[in-house]
Amino acid sequence: MLHQEIQDIMQPLKDARGEHDISPVVAEMVTDETLEIMRHFGYEAPKLLNDYSNAMEDKLIELIRAMTELRKDNEAMREVIQTLTAPEAE
Repeated sequence: MLHQEIQDIMQPLKDARGEHDISPVVAEMVTDETLEIMRHFGYEAPKLLNDYSNAMEDKLIELIRAMTELRKDNEAMREVIQTLTAPEAE
């Protein structure tokens, strides 16, 4: 399930891949690195990369919250097990 969610987040970038012609006017206004990304992903590259970054950040936050809850549940279960298996006081 998580793998598919990550694939879905990446799909717009995959769809945009290719060789894109960038006008000389635009090429003069951006850095070489930006131009390379725009040629690879098109004029929508900044938006696509921003959307991708935001979606991955949201997914990471969601996973951290889930892991925190699992850790709490695990600690609670350990306490229950210790209580159930502790020798009775006489």
